[in-house]
Amino acid sequence: MRASVQRMALELPEDKPLPAQGRPFGNEIGEKLRGFKTAWRNACRKAKINGLTFHDLRREAASRLLETPGVDLPIVRDFLGHDNVQQMNTYLSTNLAKRRDALVKWEAARRAA
Repeated sequence: MRASVQRMALELPEDKPLPAQGRPFGNEIGEKLRGFKTAWRNACRKAKINGLTFHDLRREAASRLLETPGVDLPIVRDFLGHDNVQQMNTYLSTNLAKRRDALVKWEAARRAA
């Protein structure tokens, strides 16, 4: 969104700062919409993104967090608000490079034993 559009809608002169409380999924000037689903659909439509859900972003963030060195499964589980690791496992995904690294580590550990 262009700042000039927001200034016109809010009737703000150029020397006044824009309000900091604008919402990323709000209307054109950052005001709250009726519901989050409407805001999400509008944001995806404007970005020309089809088939993406907010839940997809949550899953992706948790998957990348899990792939971060030093971050344990219970931390990611708590971050997601899941009761157990099994519930979390049905939810997360990993990328091919991480799976390949896991096999290399497993093979190295097997040879060392």
